[in-house]
Amino acid sequence: MPRSYKRKTDHGLVSHEVMLAAVQLVMDGISVRKASAEKSVSKSALARYVKKYRNNPNALLSPNYSHSQVFSLEQEKTFEEYLETCSKMFHGLTPKHARKLAYEMGVINSINMPHVWKETKQAGADWLTGFLHRHPNLSIRTPEATSLARATSFNQHNINAYFDILEPLIAKLQAGGRAIFNLDETGCTTVQRVPKVLAKKGTKQVGQVTSRERGELVTLCGIVSATGVALPPVFVFPRKNYRQVLMNGAPEDALGLVHDSGWMTADNFVKVLEHVVKFTGSTPANQIILIMDNHDSHIALSSVLYAKENGINIVTLPPHTSNRTQPLDLAVYGPYKSFFNAGANAWMLAHPGQTVTIYQMAQLMGEPWLKAATPVNIMSGFKTAGVWPLDRNVFSSEQFLPATVTDRPLPNTSSVPVVVESPHSSVETVESTSIQSPATVKSPTTVQSSPFISPQQFRGYPKVYLSHYLELRISTFCILKLNKILA
Repeated sequence: MPRSYKRKTDHGLVSHEVMLAAVQLVMDGISVRKASAEKSVSKSALARYVKKYRNNPNALLSPNYSHSQVFSLEQEKTFEEYLETCSKMFHGLTPKHARKLAYEMGVINSINMPHVWKETKQAGADWLTGFLHRHPNLSIRTPEATSLARATSFNQHNINAYFDILEPLIAKLQAGGRAIFNLDETGCTTVQRVPKVLAKKGTKQVGQVTSRERGELVTLCGIVSATGVALPPVFVFPRKNYRQVLMNGAPEDALGLVHDSGWMTADNFVKVLEHVVKFTGSTPANQIILIMDNHDSHIALSSVLYAKENGINIVTLPPHTSNRTQPLDLAVYGPYKSFFNAGANAWMLAHPGQTVTIYQMAQLMGEPWLKAATPVNIMSGFKTAGVWPLDRNVFSSEQFLPATVTDRPLPNTSSVPVVVESPHSSVETVESTSIQSPATVKSPTTVQSSPFISPQQFRGYPKVYLSHYLELRISTFCILKLNKILA
């Protein structure tokens, strides 16, 4: 049977209720032919079900297609929940791993399986295709690569610590959203990301012209307020000396800066803060809140001192959480990059044989900024991040699931002695905090006890092992001892 079988007849589609009504007509004295015509059912099927009903009035009067189904719908539901939770924890299973897990679930529960499953030690590809059809909430997706630091840093503790600083500061100023600003940088190169184009079907390779193999980076620094106001952007060009020609076509009052690499530096960031003071009018008597990440240039001493002298209260985001807490990342820079790539590609098509240089970048980057930094987008970003309106509970428990993989218990009186070798003594004991073993770690969702053993019970959700904690404690201790010796 093909994996995408298409039914050719309507046999077996009559429900139990319709067939029961037809059988009742026959039992009341109507002929099988008339009853089948009145209820639009097969005459031979009706005659068969009448005989079946006479032998057992409680019998099922519809085809039983579930006799060859490996798992029941309730069992498949637990499998679906496990796959969904693992995906939310950024530890999603591939189709091959899911098939192996289905086989393990069948073996542990002593379920009758096809002999092919037992030979290959995994469920069949046809079964997985049918499983996805029966559970449309699941599909095979291409995930976005996410670093472990970003997956685990976004946790309840870090977010609460962030709002513990932001919340009293907003209450102290009592200025509303007009005094809350977000600053962040993004980079664009002279080589755009090419879009999809129309080409001959079946062609092995389809090309699209770009400026060069590798482009030059130009940094855009955006500053927006919680009321939807966007300040003129700041550009950082990869040059040693600044020339006004670099700003041709830039938005009005935009600021141009230069550095060898095109990245933001501490010296240039002071000029950015001067730009902020110029357009916000911040003073010690009229203070503002500036939310940004922990880049070295942002928290340099010169930047912090200038901000303090001019009434700028700097609030830094928890490290590796900007994808959830940065308003500009959430609602502005996504459409901005799309507008930039479309504009750069249109420029290449309108100027055959020419390349994009940094002298066109101010215009190519400025126009998308005006399109993307709209009041609706900006205010949506602040709301999604929970900054304004202030909502420290804006993030759901599902968004914190990736951090549960490396959750560690708080220190308590009970401890596990870890024995390590010391340079000056034969053996030294370090008291480490109590650590939960993988078997005692609580699952994100409560699993009801039942005869059926679900994947949540026999496999559990992804969790760091005990040995990882011990290795970390031992390595930390050795580093401290080494520092003492060198001192």
